[in-house]
Amino acid sequence: MDVIVTHAHADFDALASLVAAKKLYPEARIALPCLVERSVRQLMDLIADLVVLESETDIPFSRMRRLIVVDTRDPGRIGRAAAYLDTPGLEIHCYDHHPRAAADLRATKDIYAARGATVTILVELLKKKSIVLSPLEATICALGIYEDTGSLTFSSTTPRDIDMVGYLFRLGADVSLISSCLNRELTPAEVHVFSQLLDRTRYYAVEGVSVALCSAPAVGKDVDLSLMINKLAEVENTAVVILISRAGSRVHVAARSRVSGVNVAELFAEFGGGGHAGAAAVSIRGRAVEWITARLLRRIRRQCKKTVRARDIMRVPVKAAGVRTLVRDADHSMQLCGLGMLPVVERGRLCGMISAEKTRQAMRAGFGHAPVSGYMIRQAPTVGPDTALPEIRRLMTTYHAGYIPVIDDGGLVGMITRTDILRQAHGRVFEAAAAGRRKAVGRPPQQFPLAARARRLLNTRLRTVLHCAGKVADRLGVPAYIVGGFVRDLLLGRVSGDIDIVVEREALSYAEQLSCELSGILTVYRRFNTAKITLPDALVIDVAMARREYYEYPAALPQVRESSLRQDLFRRDFTINTLAFALNKKRFGMAWDFFGAREDIRQKRIRVLHDLSFVEDPTRILRAVRFEQRLGFYIDRHTEHLIRAAAGFGMFARLPAARLGDELRSLLSEARPHNLIRRMWQLHELQFIHPSIRLDRAMEQFLCAVDEVAGWSALALPEQNVRRWMLYALALADRLSVAQARDLIASFSLRKAERNSLLQAKELAAPVLRALNVAPASRPSRIYAALRGLPVEALLYYMAKTAERSDKEKIIQFLTKYVTIGLSITGKDLQRLAPHAARRYGEALARITAAKLDGNVCGRADELRLARKLLCS
Repeated sequence: MDVIVTHAHADFDALASLVAAKKLYPEARIALPCLVERSVRQLMDLIADLVVLESETDIPFSRMRRLIVVDTRDPGRIGRAAAYLDTPGLEIHCYDHHPRAAADLRATKDIYAARGATVTILVELLKKKSIVLSPLEATICALGIYEDTGSLTFSSTTPRDIDMVGYLFRLGADVSLISSCLNRELTPAEVHVFSQLLDRTRYYAVEGVSVALCSAPAVGKDVDLSLMINKLAEVENTAVVILISRAGSRVHVAARSRVSGVNVAELFAEFGGGGHAGAAAVSIRGRAVEWITARLLRRIRRQCKKTVRARDIMRVPVKAAGVRTLVRDADHSMQLCGLGMLPVVERGRLCGMISAEKTRQAMRAGFGHAPVSGYMIRQAPTVGPDTALPEIRRLMTTYHAGYIPVIDDGGLVGMITRTDILRQAHGRVFEAAAAGRRKAVGRPPQQFPLAARARRLLNTRLRTVLHCAGKVADRLGVPAYIVGGFVRDLLLGRVSGDIDIVVEREALSYAEQLSCELSGILTVYRRFNTAKITLPDALVIDVAMARREYYEYPAALPQVRESSLRQDLFRRDFTINTLAFALNKKRFGMAWDFFGAREDIRQKRIRVLHDLSFVEDPTRILRAVRFEQRLGFYIDRHTEHLIRAAAGFGMFARLPAARLGDELRSLLSEARPHNLIRRMWQLHELQFIHPSIRLDRAMEQFLCAVDEVAGWSALALPEQNVRRWMLYALALADRLSVAQARDLIASFSLRKAERNSLLQAKELAAPVLRALNVAPASRPSRIYAALRGLPVEALLYYMAKTAERSDKEKIIQFLTKYVTIGLSITGKDLQRLAPHAARRYGEALARITAAKLDGNVCGRADELRLARKLLCS
């Protein structure tokens, strides 16, 4: 007999591993431990009739010939099965994601892999063996991964965990059930206990790592302590949260860690606990709470001594200014070194910090000759060489500091920047960031002529605009360039309507003069030093100062600083958009290529400029797919790896909803949205729209139907302004409930009219299709009554959605014939007929329209006759 067991106090990963192992060993019996977490017990009650789980007390272990152990290797945690480990001839198979230890089981077959959850290992094996899971089994397995990886946010999460979650969703995993299990509401008793926990929480700073330690009161069995610790981890803004609760002679301890420097599984190892780096628990007998607390804090301190510290990431040597350095010299140094701030020192000791923004302000006011001491910030935050990384991050966030000096014995010894923190925090994903940046910046620029190609492709109007732009630049004595998609499209033999001009200084003066020359309307955005010129023929020219952008935190809007052309191009999304076309007369038509854009265009390759690109601006993930499909290019392997990794790290969660909504609108407005959606699915991007959206065979077929309808509307309804993006957004939301669709639409911060149209189309889909199905084709008025007032995108969505050909024909008749039918009479005619019946005019006009649709009236005379009958009788 084969038996599958797991550890006591089984969590969702343990339950999921049991279910998955049963698929690998179909003849085995599952022996459930007597102690399981309350939330797991509630799910087991729900699925009791669907998944066979037996209590370990009902299993005859003496007849066991093979023991399968999942999510643990500790013989002290497998319950009654431990008493039979010495059975002669017993074969033991272990599947676990926890690192091996000396006291582990000696297994015949020991499967270990560094994964965020044990069930990930088992699902990988099932997939390899082509063993298919049912939707319920897929849901339980996905639930195990989500719990043990903190919904894919713990540092222990791996790309394989993310891949297997995607695979399970394709098999039908139910995200709503997962959400209800992981995010259940607290009971009244738990709310009371949770309030007490918050009052009893103490806070410690251990080697720069913040720790919240809570001693729980005595609680009953109706309180789920695992849920309590999860809720505490959400509420407490600390790196580590520890919950200690006494139950009789035992003390239960649970911990959660958000930082790699504290591994809570190792923290509990000496007590015989179990778990992983981000979450662990243990039960200790015969020890006082005070002793356990002191012991844990000592072990945290020992672990933190290994954490990353300022000396490990600081930049040396440090470029600095003296207190008597002139403002203009400090500004020049910052430009040469690409810095936004300089430390100011006197005799090696830090006196303050001077920013590029302050030096520019001083120079504009005519004080470039003044010493920096008059403009520096004197109270800048500093750290020592031994300061831990979490404390450095806290200081940066608290003081909005982009640069933090490192001070040792009063002297300046190093500098830490935002980029250093980003690189360290996301080192597993963006390990080559510094090398990529040096490679990109270090390449000597290539120059090649594009003037002849521009003359051949551009019409007279565009050529005139370009030469005028160059003339204004020469008059002001500033270099000016067209950059981005316009130059890329010239190389591809296309003409773009987007004209982006970059000037290296005096951007707003340049824009003002160019607007006057071209008789355009000027709009200025002073915060970003940019302007927009709208010409009489609707051509739009964007003008910007060559600038360098930095991001205060991932997904933030950029902060802007003046810079050179090279640095301005380096801030862009992909290499193919970094070409510059010179406008000044002496160099007109000369193209500049700093980052290998010409070769990438020739190879039809989309490539980021540096490895932090998707951290700084996650919308580039969507833009990569858009450019790939629009241009017929491909995303290169490294860039695709960065996309998948950034997607797995939840970068979109920090993105403002309005920006995500704008990108989604642009994406679905492309010529072939279906291809874009398929590519987004391959790159795990659809989860950012809604985690329940899956591109299975049925959805593929539905999108094909939407493609047909969209193609038909382009030919049959050319005068209709069909918002293609809205049609495909409705298609993506087709399987969502009305409540889910409402939340989704609200989350994208769309315009009010767009939001209302999408909600109306979703909410009315079922009643409209029912009404349409029963409306006889011989009564156009019934069809008109069912469909009037709805947006054209909603009607096209219903046309794709319905499987009835007759219903499709009815919608076609409405859009091509009925909707254009008008009456010969107006409200004034009704006033003359019945001036005292104004309240009935609307109803009368509706009934006359219906009669005309059904062929019962024809011409003005018939309409007046029927109006008289309706209003005067």
